[in-house]
Amino acid sequence: MSNRPKSKNAAGLSPDVPGVLTSLPGLILDHVTDGVVLMDMRGRVLWMNPAMERMTGWKLSEVKGDNPQAYILPSELRPTKAQLNEFQYRPESSLFQGYRITQHMRRDGALFWNQQSHALIDLGPDPSQKMVVATCRDITEQVRTHDALEEIRIELEHAAGHDNLTGLGNRKKLADFLASPRVRKHLKAGHVGVLQLDLDKFKDINDTLGHDAGDAVLRHVAGAVAAQEHPGDLGCRMGGDEFLLICLGIHNPDVLLARAELILHAASAPIYWKEQPMRVGVSIGATLSTCGTTNGQTLIKKADQALYISKSRGRGRVTLYSERLGRRYNAQSQLTRDLHNAIDKEQFKVHLQPIMDLATDQITGCEALLRWHHPERGVLAPAIFLDAAEQAQLQTQIDYLSMNAALDALCNLRDAGLRT
Repeated sequence: MSNRPKSKNAAGLSPDVPGVLTSLPGLILDHVTDGVVLMDMRGRVLWMNPAMERMTGWKLSEVKGDNPQAYILPSELRPTKAQLNEFQYRPESSLFQGYRITQHMRRDGALFWNQQSHALIDLGPDPSQKMVVATCRDITEQVRTHDALEEIRIELEHAAGHDNLTGLGNRKKLADFLASPRVRKHLKAGHVGVLQLDLDKFKDINDTLGHDAGDAVLRHVAGAVAAQEHPGDLGCRMGGDEFLLICLGIHNPDVLLARAELILHAASAPIYWKEQPMRVGVSIGATLSTCGTTNGQTLIKKADQALYISKSRGRGRVTLYSERLGRRYNAQSQLTRDLHNAIDKEQFKVHLQPIMDLATDQITGCEALLRWHHPERGVLAPAIFLDAAEQAQLQTQIDYLSMNAALDALCNLRDAGLRT
């Protein structure tokens, strides 16, 4: 008898070990982590591996001969006994062409997500020689991870398009909205209304009560805007204390102005901050698209011009854009630009008007009259430009220039020998 060691096959098993090769598939099925179940064409369990028993909590001896749908589906989804008796796998079914994911229930009632693939085994012409093998994998953790990531994605997508203080849309949301085919269609049909809002003297609230109070006011106004945001519309906070409401399917100016008045009324209601009532004023500019309009930004620009006129007329009101109003706005804008240039180039001069003592026929003083020496329009009196200067917050600078010019004129008079 030879003492040489017996050779082994590639799997490390001695080839003369009885039954090793024939039992290898069974060993594999017993040790794989995926659940495997063998069923007849009526869906009745013939065999399952240990992984399947662990996955479901049911032993083979307990469910052999039963259709798994009778116990693995949640109770509200289980078929009736009659339906189970009629169940039959069909070889041409799409079930055998891919994966499917279903929520199943373990024996203890816990739900899990089961990824399944089905294969048809055909051992002969007799129906008893046809079987179905289902491979199952518990992917509950993967589904939970996917759901968590999807929730994060939705949150990030929402944050990217919305203002985090008020929950209204932001500039990105507005750009996407205006570029959408649905909005373009409404624009072209002349069925879009725009309301541009601005809070009156909002800076005073921040300066006197603090930015937390200012935030409360912004949320209050945002609520007034959102209340008039009908399905399909878009309310936005454009930054700072500016808000926008795009109204679709609207072509009647009276309807648009009515919604603007509702916003004014709701925004003007007092809110309380640390038991102190706060009231906020709102000015609104409104405009409607006309047939053939294609640019939403142009429409917003017109609403902004109407808003400017609302503020110049005393605030707390709504103004509807018109072509005449647009011309007035452009003139006001040009005047504002010219004012900035006038300050830089010191185009403001003081004209002295003597004050006479009629009893002595002597000059007792002078009244300093400010005049703007406009390079194109000539000498302009304050009545023409002071309102624009106030709107542009340039009045303080102009007052400073006029005071210095008046003092310089006084010095010049005294240098000339005139005592005033």
